[in-house]
Amino acid sequence: MLAIQAGEFVWCGVFSTCLRHGNPAFVIRLQSWPDDSELGFIAAFMGHVEVAFVILENNNLQIRWFAGAHEVPLCGHAALAANAVFLSQMRNGELLPVLNIPGRLWLSRLADEPYLLFPRLHITEVPSSDFSIGLPKARVFDAGRDYLVIVEDEDILKRFDPLHVGLEFLDKIGIIVSSPSSSATAAFRFFAPRAGILEDRASGSVIPALAEFWGSESGNYSFNQESGHNIRIRAQKLGDRVGVTGEVLEFARGRLDSTLGHIKALY
Repeated sequence: MLAIQAGEFVWCGVFSTCLRHGNPAFVIRLQSWPDDSELGFIAAFMGHVEVAFVILENNNLQIRWFAGAHEVPLCGHAALAANAVFLSQMRNGELLPVLNIPGRLWLSRLADEPYLLFPRLHITEVPSSDFSIGLPKARVFDAGRDYLVIVEDEDILKRFDPLHVGLEFLDKIGIIVSSPSSSATAAFRFFAPRAGILEDRASGSVIPALAEFWGSESGNYSFNQESGHNIRIRAQKLGDRVGVTGEVLEFARGRLDSTLGHIKALY
């Protein structure tokens, strides 16, 4: 995938070998930051697709993510799409920090694949009796931003209905439900109704929590996200970080028209 210049964009499908199932994302490269309202306008114009606005100059990288007109703190699949777009400009093993969210995300190139690197995450087991969300549970963990719930088998995971079970009243943003898998290290689903997401299609940002429970200290492992879209995410522990990767397919690319407004930051 060739890199883009300021004012250009790439439309990608992420975490699936099929564009029909991958989680879509736009990557738009800017020269500098315009007003937030202009970013929100462009992102909303793109429709119901997450957008990663990127500034990359002399290895100084900044990324801002939008879902429609609303800015979000981080979007894993859109970050991986940005990583794939600029992979040809990166050296193997290079770590490129995202400067506007220091210590939270790095882009990297490992064996010619795009990798997101997140900090390792500490998870703490909590009493399962604190939960009543309509499914039999084995173990429950506090995973920082989210709860991680481990159920006994994949059938329980797939049958779980998140409607009317009170997930929006939990005291964390989201809940990861995970089980053993017959075709991967583990399977999972992710729900974040407090953030307006009943069920996420593809969730790269939850992988550090899953890696702490399911992953060994060495080697590669994989996670199937059972959201109905054939999402496959690969990971490995790299010292004090977790590397996350998956397929990134290019759907289309183009150039933003300067008549969008007085956005001097485009070019």
